[in-house]
Amino acid sequence: MNVLAAVQSLLEVDPPATNDTGGISQGDPNAGLNSNPFREPSPVTTGDRAGASILTVVVLLSAVAIWGWMSVPHAEWNTDKGKEKEKMGSKGAHLDFSQESVTPVKVAS
Repeated sequence: MNVLAAVQSLLEVDPPATNDTGGISQGDPNAGLNSNPFREPSPVTTGDRAGASILTVVVLLSAVAIWGWMSVPHAEWNTDKGKEKEKMGSKGAHLDFSQESVTPVKVAS
């Protein structure tokens, strides 16, 4: 048996008070029957339409800008404008084409 079940079995809560067990408040069975929790919306004005159109244009332009930004290849954002791509090997290793790393080779003809 776990400890939580043992402790829970010792808890005792008094039941809620009713008219028979000492409750003294008067109840109203019709409370809230005629109330409407939803208020009527106000009529749409020209300012509402203008604000909605501005927000629509802003959201659409933002979506198109983000789509365009994600569509541009990463090399376009590089400061070398793609020159780094020429130095990369097929596996992504950096190749050194400087004069110090090139050794002359004799070719027999």
